[in-house]
Amino acid sequence: HHPAVNNNHPDLTEIRTSVRQLSKFTDVEATKASFLTTDEEARQAAATAATQRRQALRATIARDIEAGSMTYADAAKAEEDAAEKEKEHTKAASKASFERFQTAVVAPVNDLLMERVHTATTLFEQLRSQLFDDARAQDPTATQEEGDEQPELLEKLTLLKWIFEAREQLHAELYDLLSDRNDRYRDMVIEPYRLAGREDKVVGAERFFADDAGKRRVEFAQGVLGRTTEFMDVVEANVVRGVEVQLNSGDCDEGV
Repeated sequence: HHPAVNNNHPDLTEIRTSVRQLSKFTDVEATKASFLTTDEEARQAAATAATQRRQALRATIARDIEAGSMTYADAAKAEEDAAEKEKEHTKAASKASFERFQTAVVAPVNDLLMERVHTATTLFEQLRSQLFDDARAQDPTATQEEGDEQPELLEKLTLLKWIFEAREQLHAELYDLLSDRNDRYRDMVIEPYRLAGREDKVVGAERFFADDAGKRRVEFAQGVLGRTTEFMDVVEANVVRGVEVQLNSGDCDEGV
């Protein structure tokens, strides 16, 4: 006999194995870690290049002023032009970082997580269908014998809970991934306004993105509630059935 507490009935091995695979995020974490390393290297390279440009400009200005070929007014204009060019470099670096994240992380990880959500939903529906078939086939007047033919109801419900929890974790990972993407997009959009000193534009953009993030939080919470309600309905219906079977089994035992 395979007690439900052990969750080891051979008929459910394939589903159990699939659920364990759904809950492994090492590949997702590795993808994110690889991006962070690459992105930090790019930021360091950009910072180094900016420092070198500033040093080269100062050296040129000092040399030209000393040679008498540049006035202090010309030097101030050269520094002003260089500062504007640096702003363009900063905007380009911000855009490049976002595009790297979109290509290296969002695209592959989103596809992977969506595929796993689909797999989890398929497993959930498969097990729910089994429970429904069990209920239809169950003779409420028959005694429940202990044996290995069918996995216990409790074991199936426990496995259904694992599938539900794995799927919720996947949905949470998706939400976090897209939240990260949106935050990075926000920063890229706001950067030019900040560099231009357009505080009104910065405030307006931040308000827009904050409102959008709030709507996403509400939608995510509603999704969690809907899926949780669906899961609880399945559990409740099957627990009631299990109790009825046990009660009928007890009645039959008393009649013996």
